[in-house]
Amino acid sequence: GAEITLARPDAGSLGGLVICNQYSRPVMIEGERLVVGGLTTTKMLCDMAMFKYEMNFNSLLGDVDTVRASDTGIELLASGVVVITAAQ
Repeated sequence: GAEITLARPDAGSLGGLVICNQYSRPVMIEGERLVVGGLTTTKMLCDMAMFKYEMNFNSLLGDVDTVRASDTGIELLASGVVVITAAQ
């Protein structure tokens, strides 16, 4: 199975494991908006089918502009649409 984790190692970043690579992205708040910066990732080789999931996750994370709490964790939204759900 594939594993994707999302953590906040410090106040200015998000990071974790996505399929077969570690990633991090700087984040900052501008007014009421969350701004997600450029992607830094390891470049481990993985199965092409899994790599497509990894690329999709990285793209979705780059589009996130809002974070809100949910009953089980957090939801990350892009233009008002939930694109990633992270459970504790």
